[in-house]
Amino acid sequence: MPDLSLQNGTLAGIGEFDFLTARCEASYEETDNGTVSFTGESSFRHAYSFISITIKKDLSEENVLISQASFQGENLFSRSTYHFAESEAEDGISLLESSEVHALTLNFEELVTVTEESGYTLFLLCNPQSLVEDSGFSISYQRDGVSYTASTNKLGKQFEAGKYYQFVLRLTKEELKVIVKQFGEAALRFKKAGGDGVEIQAAHAHGLLGGFLTPLYNKRTDEYGGDIHGRLRLTLEVIEEVRKQCGRDFIIDVRISGDEYSDGGLTLNDMIYVSKQLEKATVDFIHVSGGNTIKKGSSMPASGTAPAPHKHASEEIKKHVSIPVATVSRINEPWVADELIANGVCDACMIGRPNLCDSEFANKAKAGKIDEIRPCIGCGRCLTGIMFGKPISCTVNPAVEKEEIDEAPVKKKVLVVGGGPAGMEAAYVAKKRGHEVVLCEQSDRLGGQLNIACVPIGKQEITKVVKYMKSQLTGVDVRLNTTVTKEMIENEFKDYEVITTVGATPKEIEPYKVFKQTMTADDILSGKKFPGRKIVIIGGGSVGCETADYLAPLINDLFPTNRDITLIEMTKGLMTGESGATKSLLTRRMMEKGVKIELNSKITYVDENTIKYEKNHQEYVLDDVDTLVFAVGYNPVASPIENAHLIGDCQKVGTLKDAITNAYQITKEI
Repeated sequence: MPDLSLQNGTLAGIGEFDFLTARCEASYEETDNGTVSFTGESSFRHAYSFISITIKKDLSEENVLISQASFQGENLFSRSTYHFAESEAEDGISLLESSEVHALTLNFEELVTVTEESGYTLFLLCNPQSLVEDSGFSISYQRDGVSYTASTNKLGKQFEAGKYYQFVLRLTKEELKVIVKQFGEAALRFKKAGGDGVEIQAAHAHGLLGGFLTPLYNKRTDEYGGDIHGRLRLTLEVIEEVRKQCGRDFIIDVRISGDEYSDGGLTLNDMIYVSKQLEKATVDFIHVSGGNTIKKGSSMPASGTAPAPHKHASEEIKKHVSIPVATVSRINEPWVADELIANGVCDACMIGRPNLCDSEFANKAKAGKIDEIRPCIGCGRCLTGIMFGKPISCTVNPAVEKEEIDEAPVKKKVLVVGGGPAGMEAAYVAKKRGHEVVLCEQSDRLGGQLNIACVPIGKQEITKVVKYMKSQLTGVDVRLNTTVTKEMIENEFKDYEVITTVGATPKEIEPYKVFKQTMTADDILSGKKFPGRKIVIIGGGSVGCETADYLAPLINDLFPTNRDITLIEMTKGLMTGESGATKSLLTRRMMEKGVKIELNSKITYVDENTIKYEKNHQEYVLDDVDTLVFAVGYNPVASPIENAHLIGDCQKVGTLKDAITNAYQITKEI
């Protein structure tokens, strides 16, 4: 990121003024009393200072395009509504309401070109009544197809009323030299803090170096673009700088995509050459990943995909260099890593998400305690949270950051009603706190909805969660085929603290049950009912999509006996709660199998033999369907037990992560 902090603004007065009007994005309404209300983020603003920021470039041969600009400062702007009316007031204008705004971000519908002569100027109106810290400015821009960000927080904080402030910011090629130096400085700080080495990220067309390396993003024509030599230049300069500042005894590894799996992207042959150059640059080992951020699911494969999907690349690259080579991704079990290393596929395995799920993964593997490893299912929720600025989390491990289960000061008798994931987690935590615990499940096995969730394609790993959670119930009195009644609560369990997790039932749309054959997705996945050949599924959430994928033929070969499946979803998107990788993989697979996906569509009529739906104000008739499937969510089951702690779906229908986390948080306080 270029350092713009030393670029000073100039001050000039443009006369006194009381108010100015900025652009009005939305409409306004005039009422009977003459009130005019402007709406929109940049509507009508009361301003005391006028600021212009001109962006110029010292890059005559390169094209610079601005996509976003942002101006930040405490209480810097105000959003106001004014009253225009005939009055005795001098100006006939009165302020009705005002709110303080700390930032103004402008997203350009079309990229703005920065010309060499005049540059590009942004005009801002601000109300800096109580600035405490220096205000800041940042822009997102592209140069020859590569994205950059430039910013400064040194525009000042002493903006006076009625004054015009003008700043000029220049973008130069020297920013790359600054960035290279900053890489070295960051590595040195880590070394001084006790670190043994750093990994330089140049994979996945991700970040600065990955973006420079891939031809999919790097469209430069100077020495940092063009062929593989130019695109690799910046990465080699970073390695050189880190080595210069940290010394030869400091470990440097570089993460690369051994294959981007995309037309026009980096190939395995490209990366064999790159790996040789990295070895010459004194890199200590190469971390081979794969894919890119453009093709979702290629760099971080979805749950259910094969282990070590990039092993072919690491195996081939290993043949061409003498330094160690590692592979990564979906290495969720120790035996997978053992096989990869033993078979010469790689020298090391990089294991990330499983170590978040169980921080003792490596120690348990070394000690041969394989069954005690909390299983990572590869859902990716740990990383999606981080990407949105949320604390790290895990679907299977609610205490991923810190184990917080303390021994209870007062030991109790605890009854857990329901043996799904929430119930098993509650029983485990209660037992760990020192309580006497009884777990009652009305069916003949533990697992609850997980026994259905593991049926769709690619979801079999969920069985490992059930197995692990069952193994953690040592010392718990588990009673299967047991329905807890009011009489049992009043007698056998009258002195027990009760935790209930009776779950949820799939929703059905009553008026649509007039159709000749209806069932829920749960009915199909549990094997209770069997659909026909011409199927309509209502609901494009995870359950509906997984059911469509489960029922569709493996190959869309138009064989007459293949199931014909139409998926109808009211909204504009599928699987809104899923990660990008899972959503992309499942959507792509459904399309390849011939599943008809109708988005922004609504069922309007159903009788015994006919289904009608509307899309884009046009009605469609389906009169040859034999099965209507409901995948429209779940209703929580009301607990029959009074004064019980509610956990899991019976409290609020959610995800597996929600159920386990909720049970953990409530039970650790009992």
